[in-house]
Amino acid sequence: MNFKKMLSLVLVVVLCLSVFSACGENKQNTTTTTTEITGQSTGKTIALVGENEDSGFYKNLKKGAEEAAKKYGFTLEYMGTEENTENIVTAHISSLEKVISNDASGVVIIPRGEGYSEIFGKLYDEKIPVVQIDALTEDDFEKIEGNKKNPVVSMVSTSYKEAGAFCAEKLFEEVKEDIKKSEGTFVIGVIERDDSASDEEKATGFVEKFSELADADSEIKDKYKIETESESAVENSLSELEEIEVKAVFITHPSIADKVSDMVSAEAEKYKNIVFCGFDSGAKQLKWLENENTAKFIGGVAQDAYNLGYNAVEQCVFSIQGKEVKSEITIEAKWYDETNLDKMKEDNLIFEK
Repeated sequence: MNFKKMLSLVLVVVLCLSVFSACGENKQNTTTTTTEITGQSTGKTIALVGENEDSGFYKNLKKGAEEAAKKYGFTLEYMGTEENTENIVTAHISSLEKVISNDASGVVIIPRGEGYSEIFGKLYDEKIPVVQIDALTEDDFEKIEGNKKNPVVSMVSTSYKEAGAFCAEKLFEEVKEDIKKSEGTFVIGVIERDDSASDEEKATGFVEKFSELADADSEIKDKYKIETESESAVENSLSELEEIEVKAVFITHPSIADKVSDMVSAEAEKYKNIVFCGFDSGAKQLKWLENENTAKFIGGVAQDAYNLGYNAVEQCVFSIQGKEVKSEITIEAKWYDETNLDKMKEDNLIFEK
């Protein structure tokens, strides 16, 4: 074989391998950018700024973050808060000040509300890239006079709207025959946290998907309605839903599910005809799932905290190293019920605390 033919064959093989490699990539990202925040620190530390490390969610988040850091030769420093910290933002700002003084290379954070603009401006000046998990700050950097410095290079999140829709699909399958048989209007309730953008997305996804499924069935279309209540007084919310003979309820947050599970356990007879589903897990939800002597809890949608942490640290490393960064990554939530608890625990998707 002459040299030209051999060279052509090599090029064809390389091209084929490139194509197959591209086909195998995970297409999680919605947008890919090359960030200007490439870092100046010579250190190899990434700070994970979160909340109470004892919660199952943060344990799984930290585990994923640590494994990504280890893979790329970095050390993860977890900077959490005390369990009953009243002002999370103030605690986060204090942690971020330490990040700067300790010469950390990057930051992964789940922000809460607003008030981060000044400290984020300092991180920007120090060229310390920030990756946010599951929540954007409420600071509008473009409108804060004299401060348009935003060091955030990537957002890794659960699609809350899709998660709410997922719950709607499961709950609809559970109650659709009951709706058809119902003599009066079948009421579905939603209980969501006050002033929570993420819970509002979950509720919106749930209502839109449930309505879509119900309206597509001529036997159901005009036989249901959905009522939304806030968390501000869970006892009142659930009682008010019970008074209008609600038959199914979607709960948007585990803190609400804990309170509701206590109520339905204490007054099993009162709530025995209501079917519930929820978001995320915890000891009370898992116990409720197995309790046949009270209102039925069919399961819930669990965030993949492990992969949220892993992907966030990975994007932070890429930014530090000047590589391409996925500016948005959505991590799929997973459904859990009594049939798959062991597998979900094994995969770090549900937790008991």
